[in-house]
Formats: sequence, C-alpha cells, structure tokens
Amino acid sequence: MRLSKTMTERQLKSLSKTTACGVVPGLTVKVVKLKDGTVSKYFILRATNLNKVLTLGQYPEMSLSQAFAKAKLWKEKLNAGIDPALEEKDLKSRLAKKQKLENAFTYEKLIYQWIEFNDKRGRWKNKHKTKTQIWEGFFRNHIPEELRLCPVTDLTPEIFCEALSEKWKTMVDTPERILGDSRQAIDWAIRSEIIPPMLNPALIKNGKLGDLLPLERGSGGHEPALLPKRMPF
Repeated sequence: MRLSKTMTERQLKSLSKTTACGVVPGLTVKVVKLKDGTVSKYFILRATNLNKVLTLGQYPEMSLSQAFAKAKLWKEKLNAGIDPALEEKDLKSRLAKKQKLENAFTYEKLIYQWIEFNDKRGRWKNKHKTKTQIWEGFFRNHIPEELRLCPVTDLTPEIFCEALSEKWKTMVDTPERILGDSRQAIDWAIRSEIIPPMLNPALIKNGKLGDLLPLERGSGGHEPALLPKRMPF
C-alpha cells in the first residue's frame, strides 16, 4: 500500500480539510467545521478488518507524534484480532470504577470513622482489645469484600443478609455485635449529616433485615453446670 507523505506539525496546524497523516496506513486527521466557523481536528484510524473507523484523540490535546505512536500500537492490536477501542473503553471503565471506590464513603470507612469519633470521647474502656482491634478482626474473618467496600448510601438489608446470614445461623454473639455496631454507626452518620437520611439497613427489629435473616440460630451460652456430687475429685 502506498503511504501518503508524512504530515508535519506545521501542516497540521494550518490544515483545513480531512487529510491522511502518512507513517501508519489508515491514519487520518478528520477536520470538522463547526457552526461558529472554527474547526475541530480528530485523529482517526480506519480499521478495514472491523469495517469501522476508530477515533484516537483530538488535536491539540493529542499531538501528531502521540497519534503516530498510538496508531502504530492500535494497528498491531487490530492485526492480532483485538479491537483496541473496546479494550481502551473497558480499561477506562475499570479505572473509573476503581477511582469511585477509592473516593467513596464505604462501609469500612464509616465503621473506622465512627470508632475514631467515639474513641476521642472516651466511650470504650476495654483493657484487653480496642474497638479498632475488634473490628479489624471482624473485617478479616467475618465481613466479605462486597460489604466492606460498599458505599454507605448503597447499603441494603439484602447486602447485610447476604454477608451474614450463614454466620447468623451458626454463631450467636459475633453477627449480633457486627449488626449492632453497624446500626449505631449508620445512625451516627445520618445525625452528623455525613450521609443523607435513609432507612437503617442494619435494623433487625421492625426492619426488613429481620424478615430476611434466617430464624434458625446457633446454640450458645455457657455449658450447664455440674452438680457438686458429679464433680471429679
């Protein structure tokens, strides 16, 4: 295939009509005339094997040298049967989701912020374990990632039920402590106007979570005491 002459930055700046860039087959600058008389310039790549045109970027946000490099890479992907535009879209989506999670006020962040608030007030006096240590254990051993990383405003009774229903059937104290602290933390966040008013999804009594959690519970309590005459000597 015969390539067009390599375009220069100077030519690109003064370009007034759609023109091939050279270097990479199918790489073109598309010139779009706007209603106000100005023009926008886009780097496009014709993907003949996919029968479509891929947009690489807009000038001057993308320079000519960057367009050459990206077009070359995308051409290699196209030859390998990969749609680079879909690949890039998926990557951006995953990065945006990750960014959203990092910036979100998650259930885990809520719990630790609630603990910090009450620690400063001197609420807990446990000499053996701090509230933070207790919750580090809860997050490590009992709370799945889906609940831990869920934004507080997205929490629902169903999410709590999914996370704790099995433990609710087999353990007596731990799931109740988790849900009890969760209720208090969510109520505190609402009172403090950290989150908007919402029905507390960790509410069991007179709450939807109470309807969802299984009625079956694990046996608990202390072992029955032996009568004095049965105690070993």
